[in-house]
Amino acid sequence: MDTWLGIIGYGLAAAAYTLFIVLIWLAKTRSQSRVFLTGAFAATAVTATNYAVQMYNGVIELDALVLDSLQTVMWGVVLAKILLQDTALLSHLRQNVASSLLVALFVLAILGELITGLGVWPLQSFIPAFHLLQAVMILWLLEQLYRRTDPGQRWMIKPLCLGIGLIYTYDLVYFSDALLTQGFDATLLYGRGWVALIAAPLVLMSVRRIKYWAIRVYVSRDVIFHSTLLVASGGYLLLMAMTGYLIRYLGGGWSNVAQYIFLSLSGVVLATLFLSESLRSHLKVLIAKHFYENKYDYREEWMRFSSILEDSKASAFSVALQAMMTPFGCEKGGLYALDGRRWVEKAQVKLPERNTHAVLFELASNALEHHWIVDIQELQRGGASTPFAYSREAITDVDDIKFIVPIFGADNIRFVCFLSNLTSSTSFNWEDRDLMWVISQQLAVYLESHINSLKIAENQQFDAFNQMSTFLVHDLKNVLAQLELLSKNGLKHRDNPEFIDDVFVTIDSAGSRLGKVLMHLRKHSIHERPNENADVGEIVMSACNERMSKAPQPHCDISGSERFVILADRERLKNVFTHLIQNAQDATPEHGYVKVSQRADDDYVCVHIEDNGEGMSEHFIAERLFKPFDTTKGNAGMGIGAYDAKKFIEQLGGYIDVHSKPGVGTRFDVYIPRSTGA
Repeated sequence: MDTWLGIIGYGLAAAAYTLFIVLIWLAKTRSQSRVFLTGAFAATAVTATNYAVQMYNGVIELDALVLDSLQTVMWGVVLAKILLQDTALLSHLRQNVASSLLVALFVLAILGELITGLGVWPLQSFIPAFHLLQAVMILWLLEQLYRRTDPGQRWMIKPLCLGIGLIYTYDLVYFSDALLTQGFDATLLYGRGWVALIAAPLVLMSVRRIKYWAIRVYVSRDVIFHSTLLVASGGYLLLMAMTGYLIRYLGGGWSNVAQYIFLSLSGVVLATLFLSESLRSHLKVLIAKHFYENKYDYREEWMRFSSILEDSKASAFSVALQAMMTPFGCEKGGLYALDGRRWVEKAQVKLPERNTHAVLFELASNALEHHWIVDIQELQRGGASTPFAYSREAITDVDDIKFIVPIFGADNIRFVCFLSNLTSSTSFNWEDRDLMWVISQQLAVYLESHINSLKIAENQQFDAFNQMSTFLVHDLKNVLAQLELLSKNGLKHRDNPEFIDDVFVTIDSAGSRLGKVLMHLRKHSIHERPNENADVGEIVMSACNERMSKAPQPHCDISGSERFVILADRERLKNVFTHLIQNAQDATPEHGYVKVSQRADDDYVCVHIEDNGEGMSEHFIAERLFKPFDTTKGNAGMGIGAYDAKKFIEQLGGYIDVHSKPGVGTRFDVYIPRSTGA
């Protein structure tokens, strides 16, 4: 049984170091360090294979110890190459007699081992001493390496020191025992393979970490994660099976039942742990922290980011928010755009409707102005150094939002992402900040492209409209030419019955053609008019009076409101309110209501137009309400009125806010800044 334990241990060690050789040679980089490491791994693999074969045959030959010396030489070369970069060590070796003597003894031990192994000089009784000196020399090199490495860089070589130190500390015990007892302990020999196997992942970890070795061995995080789960599950099942066997062995008549119950419960526990999201997330963090130089696998993050942007079903703003939230595992988030002096929600996930934390939008404005990612938790702790002032007391009640990420571009792209707590890692560091920054820059390009494409589509629609107008003018010119011809010939041929018949035919044709033209013309045209003093209240009342002929009649309640005069195009401003009131009437049954009111604050005068009609969905408001040439009235409208109203109010420096629910009603809030006043 002990022999098979040794065979398995050496066999697994040989397989592990052979796998490392393949990984190193599959790496894209080429360096001298790769050759030395390959030699050390190859010597270790050959030594372990030789021990496994000889144990299987039942005889341990002397050449196994020669291969041990070859393995020691290769690891000594690897360590020496690292140490020889330190010029101070070279001068230390020249001046320190003890160190020089130790190096000389190491060389003599290697030569003595080779001479004995080749049979040139029988020194078998000195073999334990030779190997003892070799182990001491490797441990001394490890001590020099660790001590002479900068404390800030020791995390890179610590796994290597632990792995190689474990192998040669065990050899120190093994050969010391052989030297004292003048014989090799078989039990200690069987354990050497398992020690080499345990040291293998530690050595590979340092190969990944030490930058100046210039070897970037890539192993997929998913492979490491899933193989770790598989190995842990296998070890757990093996342990539970051995425990079940022990229960059966020690028990009496009840042992079979107890064994089956125990194994069933063990399976349930394994399934629970295997499906545990918290365990899986902690394991991912552990693997990323100890096996990888970077916190994120940027290749996978880029591919995931690209696949999210390819989603054509969701809106561009929802896609952008999802692209920001996914890498960090955020459960809540929101995307807001800065429109003039107000923030407009473009997309949100699990956030309360219309976030009430005004301090968040103040921080968002500062984040955009200073190009700064805001860490709310750091601000709450008071440990943040920011390029802007903030009130620590004002953010104490903020719970849902933990980060504010600005998204800005050259073409006046101004957005921010609100993110909840990160679940992808246990701490927020520079890598998270850098990844957020890179994603925000890419999203700025993505959103800028989306907004520009909408503008291009809008311009194309206007081009089509202008082209249509050209054809309409052409038709009108033809009708005018026909009528002018009739007028010119009427004086000569008005007594001719045939001419009179032709007149009626021509007039009928012209009327038919004009009817078709009028179907495509809107009732009012946009043209430049001089601005003049306009009383908002009077204009709103005039618009209400104009719409009194249609039910439900608008109820105008602004008689006692403050008088507010602005400098604007009176007729066009009246058309804005007339159109909004007309839309409210069209969407409301005759027994419903349309209410018009006015209020003012320090910055704006606001006109409210409210109805209890059909209402609109959020998607319709965001995607279609203010889109030109998009109408729900069929041939009765051109889809220009709402677009024209929005553009004109924005030209005045204001904005239109819409609140609506399907089946409940709609309220348009038209905000006009006081700074527009005459």
